[in-house]
Amino acid sequence: MSKQHISIFDTTLRDGEQAPGNSMDVATKVAIGKAMATLGVDVIEVGFPSSSKEDQEAAEKLGASVSPDVRLCVFARCRERDIRVAADTMRHRENWEMELLVPGSVSHAMRRGLHAKEAIDETIEYVHLAKQAGAPHVSVGLEDATRGSLDFLQEVIARAADAGAEKIVIADTVGCMLPNEFGSLVSAVVGFTREAGQTVAVHTHDDLGLATANAISAIINGAHEVQATICGLGERAGNAALEEIVGALIGHPNLSQKFSTKVNPALLPHVATLVSRYVDYPIPRNKAIIGRFVFSTEAGIHQAGMLRAADSYLFLDPGMFGREPEFIFGRHSGLHALYHLAKKFNWPDTMVEQAMGILKNSSYSIGELELLSRLTEGGI
Repeated sequence: MSKQHISIFDTTLRDGEQAPGNSMDVATKVAIGKAMATLGVDVIEVGFPSSSKEDQEAAEKLGASVSPDVRLCVFARCRERDIRVAADTMRHRENWEMELLVPGSVSHAMRRGLHAKEAIDETIEYVHLAKQAGAPHVSVGLEDATRGSLDFLQEVIARAADAGAEKIVIADTVGCMLPNEFGSLVSAVVGFTREAGQTVAVHTHDDLGLATANAISAIINGAHEVQATICGLGERAGNAALEEIVGALIGHPNLSQKFSTKVNPALLPHVATLVSRYVDYPIPRNKAIIGRFVFSTEAGIHQAGMLRAADSYLFLDPGMFGREPEFIFGRHSGLHALYHLAKKFNWPDTMVEQAMGILKNSSYSIGELELLSRLTEGGI
C-alpha cells in the first residue's frame, strides 16, 4: 500500500516570528528560510509582506534565492493593498501561493463588523483579486474555525472553492480544541472538500498544550497538510512543533506505515539550534526530539536496562535525528554503566570504584572516549 504524503508547511517566519520577543531582521529571516528549504519542508511561509518593509524585503530575497522546488507562501488579509504587495514580492517566482485570512466563524466575522453573508462575499471577492494579482495558488485561512458552525464552514468553503481557492486551512486560532473534537471537525471538512478536490490543511495553537496532538489527529482524520513552527514558536503558547510532528510521522509505527514526509529528521536538531540562537530562545532541555537530555539518562536502573537493550527506555531511535543515547553519570547512577566502560577499555575493578567515587557528586554529560580521557587526567 502506498503511503500518503503529508505536506509540512513551516510558518516560523510568520506566526513564529510575530510572537513577542521573536522579531527577526531581514538577514535572519533569509538564513532561516534557506535552512527550512534544506530541511525539506514542502511550503515555507515567508512572512506578511504588507506588515513591514523588512517582511517585504525578506520575502523578495527568499523568492529569488530558495529552490523553485519549494513552494513559498505569502500571507495577506482581505485588503487590496495586502494582496498587491504580497504578489509583488513573488513577481519573479512561479511556485508560490497566497494565504488569505478570512473569518471561520460567524462570531469572528461579527468582531470585524461583518455579517455571515458579508464575510462570505468578501472571501469570494478577495480570492478573485488574489488570482487576478497573479497568485498561481490561493489558500484561505479560516480564522477561529474551531468555534464556528459546520453550516457556516461548509458554505464558505464551497464558495471559496468556486472562486478558485485550492486549499482550506482549518485554524484552531485560540487553541481550544481537544484532539478527538478536532479530528471530527477535520473529517467533516475533508468530506465537504472531496468533490472540489481541495487540499485540507490545519493550523493549531498550543494554549492547552495540545497543538501537536491536534495536528496528528487531523492527519489521521484526512488532513493533507499541517502548519507548524520549529520549537513550536508562535503567538501566546505557540504553534504545533514541527519537530514533534515529523518525529511522530517517522517514529510511530501506526503513522510511519501510512504516511510519509520529505523532511530530513537528522537535520532537525541543527535547524532548531539555529533558530534558537537567532531569536534568543533557549530550547528546554527536556523538549521532545531536540532537547539536550531527551535521549539521556542518569538513573542507574535505566542505564542498566539500556545496556541490555537500547530501546528499554527509548521509544524513538535517536539515530533518526542524528543523536545517540547518552548516559549522565551522577548520584542517581549505579555501577552498570561504568562496568560496561571498564570492559570496553580493560579497566581494573578498582578503577571503576574510584571513578564512581569521583562522579557520584556531579553529573557529567560526556561520551565514552571523553569520559576515559577525564578519568585518566584525574590520575586514576
